[in-house]
Amino acid sequence: MYEVSYVQTREIARREAAALVERLERRQGRWRWFVVRHAAVLALCVGVVLTLAVAGRASADGAARGLAVLVPAVLALTAFDVWRARRRVRRAARRWSEISCPPGTQVRGRWSAERVTFVLPSHQVALDLSTIVTAERVAGVLVLEQEDERAWTVPDELLGDRGLAILAEALGPRLRGV
Repeated sequence: MYEVSYVQTREIARREAAALVERLERRQGRWRWFVVRHAAVLALCVGVVLTLAVAGRASADGAARGLAVLVPAVLALTAFDVWRARRRVRRAARRWSEISCPPGTQVRGRWSAERVTFVLPSHQVALDLSTIVTAERVAGVLVLEQEDERAWTVPDELLGDRGLAILAEALGPRLRGV
C-alpha cells in the first residue's frame, strides 16, 4: 500500500473543475438540445422572411437584406449563448469542487492494486479499481470514470511518486493520456 497526502488549494480546485467540464462537454449528446434549439430559431427567422417575400409583403431585395441582417444576428446570439452555457457549467463545477473539498483541506490517498481510498477530514471514499471504465490524464488531473458514469478527479499532487505507476499496472489499457 502506498500513501500520499496534499493540502487542497484554489488552483487545484480549478484544475479539477476544468477536467470535469472538459469531460462533460465531450459527452455524447451534450450539445444536441442546444443545437436543435438554435437551428429551430434560425429556421424560424429564415422562414418568416421568405414567407413575407413569397406573400408579396417584402420585395426580393428586402428579403435578401433581411436575411443578411438576421442570419449573422442569430449566429452571434448562438455564439453568445454557447459562451454563457460553458461559463455557467465551469462556474458550477468550480463551486462544487470548492464545496466538496474546500481550500486548506488535508487530503490523503491510499493506493493499492485493487483499491484507491481518498481520506478527507469529514469522510472517505473507496474506489474498487475493477469498477473504473477509463482513467484519463487531463491538465494535471487524473479523471477516473466508473461504470455508473460517476467521475472522480485526482490531482497530480495526490498521485505522488508511485500512484500513477500503481494505476497503470492495475488499469492497463483503460488508462489514457499518460
